[in-house]
Amino acid sequence: FFLYPIWNQIKKYPIVYRSLDGIIAISVGFLWSAAFIMLLSFVKQIDINHHDSILSLIVFLITFVSLRYQKIPAILLVVLSVCLGYFVS
Repeated sequence: FFLYPIWNQIKKYPIVYRSLDGIIAISVGFLWSAAFIMLLSFVKQIDINHHDSILSLIVFLITFVSLRYQKIPAILLVVLSVCLGYFVS
């Protein structure tokens, strides 16, 4: 965030411009690993006989599929998922 005010000036340098692909790849990797770790801890605690666990998993799968295959804005999908999660629990 500290680079944002001077971003238009700094992105003109070749070394900064060339490193953007790597920076983006690393940030996406961090996001995927964080999501995987959170999902893994959820899957370890899931109880098939518990109604809330199944509904939470269904909300997650619907959100994931919607983000992957639909053109729904991500912020709208997050708000809907939070509201649905609130009403489920």
